[in-house]
Amino acid sequence: MTLFGYLSANAGDVNGDGVTDLLVGATSAPAVYIIFLTPQGTSLSHQRIAEGVGSLTATGLGGGYFGGFGGGVADLNQDGVPDVMVGAHVAQDVYILFLSSIGTVVSHQKISQTSGSFTATGLNGFGYAGAGVLGNSASESGFDVSVGAVSTDTYGAVYILFLSSDGTCMSHQKISDISGGLTAVLASDDQFGVHSSPVGDLNADNITDLLVGAYQPYTGSGQVYILFLTDFGVVTSHIRFGGIGGGGDLTADLETGVRFGRAVSEITIIAIITLITIIILLTLITLR
Repeated sequence: MTLFGYLSANAGDVNGDGVTDLLVGATSAPAVYIIFLTPQGTSLSHQRIAEGVGSLTATGLGGGYFGGFGGGVADLNQDGVPDVMVGAHVAQDVYILFLSSIGTVVSHQKISQTSGSFTATGLNGFGYAGAGVLGNSASESGFDVSVGAVSTDTYGAVYILFLSSDGTCMSHQKISDISGGLTAVLASDDQFGVHSSPVGDLNADNITDLLVGAYQPYTGSGQVYILFLTDFGVVTSHIRFGGIGGGGDLTADLETGVRFGRAVSEITIIAIITLITIIILLTLITLR
C-alpha cells in the first residue's frame, strides 16, 4: 500500500504548456509524483520522484513519510520553472525541490533542525509542509512558506520560513499559543499546524493571510484558524471555525472523528463557509 493521494496540491505549470500540474504524494513508497495534466484534467504524463528516482539525490527518505505534506512554492530559484516543497514529517524534515520542465529534480535543499540554516530549537513534530507561498516582504526572495510542528509547545505550532533563492532559511517566525502574537486558547492534542495554506488578503491590508488546521486526532472534531499576519509573520488577529462549541460562522459542534482541518487549501472565505455548511448538512443526514 503506497497511500497514493495522501498529498495532492497545485504544483504550478511545470512543463510550461499553460495547464496547471499536480503534486501527488505516495507516503508509504515514499515518493511524490508530478502529474502533467491536459486542459480536460486527464493525465498527460507523470514524473515519479523518490530516493534515487527523478534525479533526487537526497538519501534516508525511507520511513520518514516523505510525500505526506507539501505544495508548490512558485519559482523560487527564478529559472522559469515552478518548484515544490515536500515534507517528511516522521523524519521531521522538509525538502525544497527545484524542478526541471520535465518534472525531474535539478537540486534540492533540506530544511530541518540541523539543515538549511533553520535556527529554531525545541522542535517536535516538524515537517507538516504547507501549500503555497505567502509572498510577503520579510524575505530577500519574497518567498515565505509555512511548516507545521504539531507537537511543539504541547498544542502545536506553525513556522513561517523566510527563504532565500537557494531554499535555505534566512529567518523564521514561530506561531503557537505562546509565540507569534496568537491569542487563541488551544486545547491539549490539537495538533495545531497539521496543515496550512495561504488564503489571500482577506482583510485588505496588502498582506497575505494564513489558514491553519488543528484536527484534534483524539477528540477528532477539528478546527481551522484564519490568521491575519504582519509582513514578518506575527499574528494581529484570528478567526476560528469549528471545534468544541463551534466558532466563527460555524455554530454547531462537529461530530467526533470528522477531523475537520486535517487539510486546508487556498480558497475564499465564502468557500470556507460553504464547506462548513456542507459538513453540517452531511452530519445531520448521517444522524437521521
